[in-house]
Amino acid sequence: MKLSVIIPVQNEEATLADVLDELLKLNPYEVITVINGSTDRSGAIAEAFGCKTLIFEEPLGVDVGRAIGAKEALGDTLLF
Repeated sequence: MKLSVIIPVQNEEATLADVLDELLKLNPYEVITVINGSTDRSGAIAEAFGCKTLIFEEPLGVDVGRAIGAKEALGDTLLF
């Protein structure tokens, strides 16, 4: 099983590193962060953890972020 994890992110600088620390314990095939409308360091944090990071300047909403991440995912199982 190849697990792709998709995380829509908007201004999650305070919690993102902790979430990614725990998430990586699942040993996913890939982690995709969809940074949408963030004005903080969320994108840099995701990149530092080796996530595939898609950055959009405007807020997209959680549902659109999920859809974009799913389209980019290479795994056969998706976790949102």
